[in-house]
Amino acid sequence: MKLTNYFTNLCSQEINMPSNLHALIRYKTIDSCLRNKFSPCTILQLQRACSEALEEAYGKGRLISERTIRDDIRVMRSELLGFEAPIECENGVYFYADPGYSIFHASIMELRVVEKLVKLLLENARHLDQEKLALLLLEISGFKNLPGSVRQIIEQYILQQPTFDDRAEEPCFGMDIMETQPEMSWGTGKPGKSSTLLVLSQESGADAFMIKGHSRGMEKAIVMITWKAILDLLPIK
Repeated sequence: MKLTNYFTNLCSQEINMPSNLHALIRYKTIDSCLRNKFSPCTILQLQRACSEALEEAYGKGRLISERTIRDDIRVMRSELLGFEAPIECENGVYFYADPGYSIFHASIMELRVVEKLVKLLLENARHLDQEKLALLLLEISGFKNLPGSVRQIIEQYILQQPTFDDRAEEPCFGMDIMETQPEMSWGTGKPGKSSTLLVLSQESGADAFMIKGHSRGMEKAIVMITWKAILDLLPIK
C-alpha cells in the first residue's frame, strides 16, 4: 500500500469512543489486573473485576459479559485509542508481554479522540473529580486546532465551577524550551537540522507541543495527552 493511501485510510477510520464511562472504567480495571503478576487473569476473573469496579463507581452492578471483555481486549490491543497494549494469552491466561507496560503511559495524539473524550467527560462530569477535570480541560482548551465549538464548551464548563478560583488566571503551567535531536527534526528535509520544541504545559499529563522547522519556517501543533490524565479522573481507585 502506498504511504499516501495509508494515511488516507487512517484518517477516514471511525474512532469508536465509548458512550459512557463504563468502558473507561473497564479498561482501567483490566490494565490493573494484567499488571498484577501474582494473580493470573482469565476472562472470568476480568469479568468479575470489572463488575466489582462498576459496582464501586455506581453502587450497583451485574456480571459483565464475556463478549464485552473480549471486545475491550481487542480495543486495548488496537490503535483505536492509542493503547496498542501488548496483551497475550496462554492457556486461557491473559498478560502483558511487556511487564512494564500500562495504558496509563499511552498517549492520545489523535485530535478526533481528544474531541470525543472532552464531550464524554463533560457529559459525565458529575461522576468525576471536578477540580482535576477543570484543570485538564483548561489545558486542552489551549491546544491549537481544537475546534472552536469544543473550546467554547470547555470554557463554559470552567466558568461554572465554583472551586475554580482566580488563581487559574495566573501562569500555572510550566514552560520549557529545548532543542530536539537531529533525527527529531520536523520538515527540515535535511538530516542534522534541529527543531525548536516548545512544551506549553505539563500538568495533569496533558502536553501541547509547538514544533517549528528552521529551514522552512513551518509550524505545526501536536496534541498529546497521556491516558493517565483521563483515567485518574474516574470514580474508582
